[in-house]
Amino acid sequence: LSRLTLGHKKTLARTHRDPDLLARLAAEGEPTVVRELLRNPLLTEPFAVRIASRRPMRPETLRLLAESRRWRTRTAVMVALVRNPFAEPAVALKLLPFLPLGELTDLAADGALHPLVRATAARLHARRGLGGAPAPQE
Repeated sequence: LSRLTLGHKKTLARTHRDPDLLARLAAEGEPTVVRELLRNPLLTEPFAVRIASRRPMRPETLRLLAESRRWRTRTAVMVALVRNPFAEPAVALKLLPFLPLGELTDLAADGALHPLVRATAARLHARRGLGGAPAPQE
């Protein structure tokens, strides 16, 4: 892959079917290539979770995944993004309101997360746990 141009990588990411090749493209973490990869109709949720979970990963690549209309509503993808220490706290904070109550419980207790993310998860959990507002729908 190192000999391919950025344009070739983007084309492969958008159109290719080979999961091994797609995994290698995703592992490089180049944001413009990952953007095209996220548009590939053959990309599955488990594969998107692998991208969201990868460490290290460029924060801008994780932001692209969080902003993807196709993937930002998938609970498993959101949780993987929130738990990834390379994701910017602002990205994680935007996803928290959309997570189920049980996930918020786990996130609030996860000492590896940014303190603001943990505190916000705890606050959302308390609000919803007391009969407060349900998770917003998109």
